[in-house]
Amino acid sequence: MTPLHPQARAVLDEIAAGRLSVSRPCDIAELRRLEQIEARFSGPPQVVASVSDMDIDGPSGPLRIRLYSPDAGPSFPAVMFMHGGGWALGSVELSDHLCRALCRASNMLVASVDYRLAPEHPFPAGLEDSFAALLWLHGQPDVSAIAVCGESAGGNLAAAIALVARERGLDDVALQVLIYPAFDPGLREPSMEHLGPRLHPDGRVRPVGGRGRALRPSTPAIRRAGHSQALRRYDPRLRELSGSRRRGSGRDR
Repeated sequence: MTPLHPQARAVLDEIAAGRLSVSRPCDIAELRRLEQIEARFSGPPQVVASVSDMDIDGPSGPLRIRLYSPDAGPSFPAVMFMHGGGWALGSVELSDHLCRALCRASNMLVASVDYRLAPEHPFPAGLEDSFAALLWLHGQPDVSAIAVCGESAGGNLAAAIALVARERGLDDVALQVLIYPAFDPGLREPSMEHLGPRLHPDGRVRPVGGRGRALRPSTPAIRRAGHSQALRRYDPRLRELSGSRRRGSGRDR
């Protein structure tokens, strides 16, 4: 048997020491404890010009955002970032490494939104928090353009915000950057059936839904879902997301 890499062994040892389970469905509190352990293995953070937290006006009170500023001139584009976590996990702190890297690579201001999470704050709390952050960025005189970005559930929020902005007459979203976004509520693709059975321990609990005309592209979009042949073998639709189809105003890579 091939021995585990020392870094992988260190992660498993911390999970065991914290008496956390990774082999059975966990409650939300246990999952949040687990993600705190995972975050400690992200490596050293990249350096950006400045990082600051601030509260803006949210739909139910103060809403925290974390700003990552680049070495840029008096006017620069901004990326509004929504973290992943199934709308119930994740945080500004846990996405700190990613936002720093995004700021460095793009030389853009990154505004990471600490939106409210389920189940304590059911839909549409997270969506409305994200839209409030978009309105705040819209009102900043030194922001020359706005992109929305998110991973997984955050990718869903980013795409939803572009749609909500269109419906509410706000035309400032110049680009969507959607990192393995959660779009299909059915969760019935081969990749989910093969790799993620723990997400549905009871087959009777499956979200269902459709794809309506409201989901037509609202602004240009870059969707990243990976290029691994192994991934595509379990989910043929990733071929579309990896660039074999381009239509409308969306852009797939």
